[in-house]
Amino acid sequence: MPRSPTIWRSTAGSRRRRTAPPIQCCRPWRRVGSTRFPGRTKRPVAPKRIPAMRSSRSWPAGLMAVAGIVAAGGLAGVPTLAATPLPGGTAASTATPVDHDDRDDRAAGAVATTAVAPVSPVSLDALPAPLAELLSRLPEADAMRLRRHAVRWQAWSPPQRAAFAERVVGWDGLDADTRGGRREAWHAWQALPEPQRERLGEMARGFAQRPEAERAELRKRFAALPREQRRGWLLGPALGADYPLLHPLLAQLPAEQQAPLLDVLHSMSAAQRRQLGVLVQRTPPQARDALRRELIATPGERLQQWLWERLER
Repeated sequence: MPRSPTIWRSTAGSRRRRTAPPIQCCRPWRRVGSTRFPGRTKRPVAPKRIPAMRSSRSWPAGLMAVAGIVAAGGLAGVPTLAATPLPGGTAASTATPVDHDDRDDRAAGAVATTAVAPVSPVSLDALPAPLAELLSRLPEADAMRLRRHAVRWQAWSPPQRAAFAERVVGWDGLDADTRGGRREAWHAWQALPEPQRERLGEMARGFAQRPEAERAELRKRFAALPREQRRGWLLGPALGADYPLLHPLLAQLPAEQQAPLLDVLHSMSAAQRRQLGVLVQRTPPQARDALRRELIATPGERLQQWLWERLER
């Protein structure tokens, strides 16, 4: 037995570690709050988990209520020439009045119907003088849109023009809030991507076939939602479901950022929008404008990497 206490303790500790179970051999190196072990530089860090955030539980009712607005309420009451039956008994749309809207003018080579394809035959002499003067001073895109409407108007029979005039009278008889809500729904419909418009049109037709009591109940449930959540469904079935998460990013949105931001959000998957929602909730209000600009400027192929990098900060 060594006489020195220091040598004795060292020898005893070595013998104890040789006979101890493996787990106990690591204890001499462990310290409270330490992250270092023999042979390792640092403790492995588990990847951060993004907390799951759910949308409102009432989203099915909201989605069906939006379809109900399209089918029987908000959009059907806007008196536009594109929503009126064409000569010969051909309806411009059966479920929604916007199948032949102004987006057709912007689509390359797309023509709403053969009845409105020719634009040039509109005679300025046959138009009222104020309208003819206005056409000569408008930009080409706006003038073409009005010419299409004029083509449709000139081709109508007197009964068809009278029917449209009755619709205009009915529209003028609505209060300002109702007109504003229907006009907002109309513009929201035109801003949707074509696949979502088709999906929403199918849902609208399905909604119209439901019993009246069920439709009334769905509208009641939709009306009970918070106002901002109801307006969020105007963004369509995809963004409407994620609107509670994305509302801070979309609130007080500058006009120049609206179209590019919506394009980016529509291009994202549902999982990416949930990740963005977590990022938005972590971002203070004063930094959200910078977040929007960075999101808009990020190329689509780098979007997922950008989300991961921002969430790791």
